[in-house]
Amino acid sequence: MAVVAGVIFFIVRAFFALIPGLAGRAPIKKWAALAALLVTGFYLILSGNQVATQRSFIMIGVVLLGVLFDRPALTMRTLTIAALVVLLLAPESVVHPSFQMSFAATLALIAGYERGAIKLRGRADSSLGARAALWGVNEIVGLTIASLLAGLATTAAQGPATTAGRNSSAAPTR
Repeated sequence: MAVVAGVIFFIVRAFFALIPGLAGRAPIKKWAALAALLVTGFYLILSGNQVATQRSFIMIGVVLLGVLFDRPALTMRTLTIAALVVLLLAPESVVHPSFQMSFAATLALIAGYERGAIKLRGRADSSLGARAALWGVNEIVGLTIASLLAGLATTAAQGPATTAGRNSSAAPTR
């Protein structure tokens, strides 16, 4: 859903930026945020309104509302708001693996991002090829770390979820 919001935001903002004089006079960034919010709301309805899509929509909504009201989006608070809203709408979802794994993976990614990653940097006299190679290494390392963080978090969340699922249906009742 974040990809959909990003693409719509970019396309709408780029379209309005192509109109001469409009970019300097009108708040096209806010218009793009509103368009992205509307499209992601429609996408939420189309996708079936599951817990993971609710979390994603709420987090995207908080960020886009921040753009509309010129406020920064704080990621850990955004995740907290998403969890509270999902639990207000469906409190029983806290025991479902989709809730646990979605929020655990997102929490791990946010915590890892806030911690920061070590970036390899080339010297000022490095060749263009060396700087391009370092950029590629940085991207691969970043993607690998993100994958490990999300994978480990969902594995940790999956353990209690699958155990609870087995225990609840282990003995048939008569």
